Amino acid sequence: MIRPIIMISVVFFTLFSASTKEICAQPDKGTVGIAAMVQHAQLDFRIPMWVGDKVVWAPSFGIISASDLATDLSLGFSLHTYLKKEKLSPFIGGRLAMFILFPDVGLSRIDFGAGVYFGAEYFFDKNFSVASELQLNAAFSDKLSPRFGLQGGTTINTATSIVFSFYF
Repeated sequence: MIRPIIMISVVFFTLFSASTKEICAQPDKGTVGIAAMVQHAQLDFRIPMWVGDKVVWAPSFGIISASDLATDLSLGFSLHTYLKKEKLSPFIGGRLAMFILFPDVGLSRIDFGAGVYFGAEYFFDKNFSVASELQLNAAFSDKLSPRFGLQGGTTINTATSIVFSFYF
């Protein structure tokens, strides 16, 4: 699954890098949107809020449910800043997350995550953008959690994601 994301990212940056000096099409401070983040086999939703000319704060949530097994809820937020205001804008940021597993049988488990990321976002106009990001994440598992493969431990991983955003 990582190979298609990398290939899409390369094509994305190649196609749009030639037009990066055009008039800025980023949303204005105070603009709110909805975004879908695709990472591996997971889909999370964000609510990006422009809190400054180059700063976005975004709470996020995701849910996975397996019939007769469990429901997995993720809640988090990220904060990132753009290094340039152009059609293709590089950014850096960080995020915190909580992952709550509600098994149909047994006790709930809560794991935590923290990460840093960088990437670039292409703004088609003030209402639509596509971004790709590279991440370095740390996960802190509950001592009885089946998630991340290391009960009660810390896991470090790298990841990539594609984000599609629509601003109102």
